[in-house]
Amino acid sequence: AKLLFDGKIELKKQFAKDEEMIKKRSDKDEQESNRYSRFYNDEDVNKEAILYLKLLAPFYNKNLGVKKIFDKAIQSHNNLMQIATIAQLSKNKIQIQDSIINKLASNKLYTYLLYKRLGESKSENIFPAHFKNQKLVTTSQVFYEGNFKTVDTLVYLQTKSAAVKNVKGNVYVYKYKLDNDGPWYLALCGIQPFQSQQIYFNNLISDVKTQLDSTIPLQKQIDKAVTKEVLYYLKNTSSFFGSKSGYYNY
Repeated sequence: AKLLFDGKIELKKQFAKDEEMIKKRSDKDEQESNRYSRFYNDEDVNKEAILYLKLLAPFYNKNLGVKKIFDKAIQSHNNLMQIATIAQLSKNKIQIQDSIINKLASNKLYTYLLYKRLGESKSENIFPAHFKNQKLVTTSQVFYEGNFKTVDTLVYLQTKSAAVKNVKGNVYVYKYKLDNDGPWYLALCGIQPFQSQQIYFNNLISDVKTQLDSTIPLQKQIDKAVTKEVLYYLKNTSSFFGSKSGYYNY
């Protein structure tokens, strides 16, 4: 009873934040939503509420109060709260509306994170097949790794084969710039299987911070960056995304 009570309090705090952010959404936000821009201030997510979702999920079918909490949480205007809710429901084999999953999977800002969370809960089978595409997932991963709100231009360059210990596959290579007049940066996302219909969610190579040098051949910079990431992983064998990425590690 206390767990349910405390969970309700934390989730009410999150729902209050949802309403506050909706009221503060400006015309400028609406205009920017047509670019690679976050529709909602996802930094403002209540991590305590997410923890209570994890604790309460096993009681979904046993307690009407718990079910009501999840029914409201999955309708949150906060995308991270929605993804966390989906992850806990799927982990406990509870059916989720296809429309909610499709909406998040179709948003390139969240495609990767949704697939990653479903993979961690061993529920990637419910990820929409239409969006289960290495290029779509790694494009989304650039945003996840960089913790970006906006990107002016994102360009796919190539895939480059790489191997880390017993894992072999492709590293997806992109370049991007945050502003129209700003510099170009390199983005590496991998390793993905050579079989394009398969997707790894615990990727081993990630770098979105390397600024490109216009005086050095592009291929030389790509080769160097991939080699650097492989060596980094070999020296830090416990390193996965959690050690190198942003605040989305809830």
